[in-house]
Amino acid sequence: MFNKQSVRVLGRVSIVMLFVGVGVGVASLLTWEWIEASVTSSSSLSTIQTRVINGYTPLAFLIIASITAPVVAGMLGILEGLRMDGPRTTLFVSLGCLIGAALLVFVAGIFIGMTGPEGGDSPIGPTQLVSLAGLSGLVSVLTGSLTALFGAQ
Repeated sequence: MFNKQSVRVLGRVSIVMLFVGVGVGVASLLTWEWIEASVTSSSSLSTIQTRVINGYTPLAFLIIASITAPVVAGMLGILEGLRMDGPRTTLFVSLGCLIGAALLVFVAGIFIGMTGPEGGDSPIGPTQLVSLAGLSGLVSVLTGSLTALFGAQ
């Protein structure tokens, strides 16, 4: 069941999604630094406006990360589907999408956890992050599998 090609597909999909997660996380962190420097430091903002920015921006970053995973899984599914040597490879694309999406959201979430006031007073805890990563992983499995089958046609 595990041949070299299947393991390569699994690794390739998982690692690409991990790298995307690092990119999303670093971009979120740098964006937060920009927001702190240029938006929240402005004296024209009220206390309520500052609290809204501080409270909801990390959540918006997490939404972006969780939506990114199925999109990347879909693109990788098509690319891997074009190379597939059999229907069994779809299983490894799906498994790679599950692992990769969970890694993408979790790694991005670690960086996103460093955003917010005082650099990390995030309302998202480890349990919420793991559950969001799992949900995003399940959707990514569906997306990656269907696009891999479509790409194989």
